[in-house]
Amino acid sequence: MVYNTSTAHRIEGHIQCIAGHADMRRKDGYHGLRDCNAQKKGAQDSPRSTVPCTRETPILEESMNVENSLQRLSELGFRGMSHTKSVTSSVTTAWGVNWDAELVARDLMQNFFDADRHRVSEINVELDRDTIRVSSPTPYNLERLYFLGSEKGPDDVGKYGEGFKAAATCVLREHGSVMAAASENQVVRIRIDSKPVEGTNLYPLVYDFFTSKSRSSGNVLFIRGASQKLARAMEHGLDHFFFVGNRLIGNEIASHGRDFVVYQSTTPDGHIFYRNLKRGGIPSLPLVLVLNKEYAAIEKKIASDRDRNAFGEELRKLFYSVWARSFFKGWKSRERIAVEAARNCWERGAGHPLLAEIASYGRPMSGWDTEAVRDVFGGQVFCSLTGKRRRPATSLSGYRERLAEAGAERLAGLFRKVWSIVR
Repeated sequence: MVYNTSTAHRIEGHIQCIAGHADMRRKDGYHGLRDCNAQKKGAQDSPRSTVPCTRETPILEESMNVENSLQRLSELGFRGMSHTKSVTSSVTTAWGVNWDAELVARDLMQNFFDADRHRVSEINVELDRDTIRVSSPTPYNLERLYFLGSEKGPDDVGKYGEGFKAAATCVLREHGSVMAAASENQVVRIRIDSKPVEGTNLYPLVYDFFTSKSRSSGNVLFIRGASQKLARAMEHGLDHFFFVGNRLIGNEIASHGRDFVVYQSTTPDGHIFYRNLKRGGIPSLPLVLVLNKEYAAIEKKIASDRDRNAFGEELRKLFYSVWARSFFKGWKSRERIAVEAARNCWERGAGHPLLAEIASYGRPMSGWDTEAVRDVFGGQVFCSLTGKRRRPATSLSGYRERLAEAGAERLAGLFRKVWSIVR
């Protein structure tokens, strides 16, 4: 297709889319949390490792018991502690979750977000040497950390009551950290039992509950023995959730009610949020697409995804399809948002899967006027033609020559469907 910004005419064409551990034991019995991939040849310190941590026998202190918990809590600054009970969990170190630092941080931060979603700015993450301290203003019943199941509402991220337990298992099993939580006068230290279940190699998690003479304001989580990777992930753990003030999210650009909301991304790539949780990225397109409405097709795809991992390509395509059909279709102002955001793609002759999905519904850009096209493309645009419907070669060739002389960019693959533009 060729579009001449100086002459009003119609040319129909087809645009081809190019959518494109070593155990580190200190003398005091405490072990520093280490990156379990650091010793793998060629492993890199990336935020999301693709090599899972696995360990048949967890890192353990020589004496994991109530007295040991009292000592560790004392080192964290707790005083006047009285032991109330110890509960052995059915969760063991053999649980098949091998999360990286990003996923661990996401699920440790989830309870804080759900409890204080309307005052996220009051959730604090403090790093002090090898200790992470997370605090929020709303008190929390620490018994919930032990039991499976959830009492959360439809707008909460947590659904099953498994996230914290899975994250705690990874941290304790792989790194031997000290984990403790406090709320009001309740304190709990979570540890791995020093002995496996008889006749097995299953080491259960144990919850040591205490009462304290001093009260902790709100809800506090401690992790002592944090690797730099986990510390960084925890520091930015709230990035995984949608809220005003998320550092990944810029100004609002457009919306359809509050079901579909588009924001500018503060990073070169975009982000996908579905029902308050960041589900994946949008490569090379700096928009944040926030979908608050529940869609059965998406719910069906993620029903078995209790890890709530980032979107795979199949699910990402479904997400794009929902947005193309229910938000972008028939709205020239919204189409323009997507096309302008993809400038980095089409200026180098590439397309984008979101644009391709938009093009699959109706006639994209058919409602654009000359001024809009000139504003976006600068009046120097031509695209490669394919298919049988062509204008006379003389006019096509002549226009290409004129554009080439003017230094026009060749926008191959902007959309993949036949469209019409009237100028």
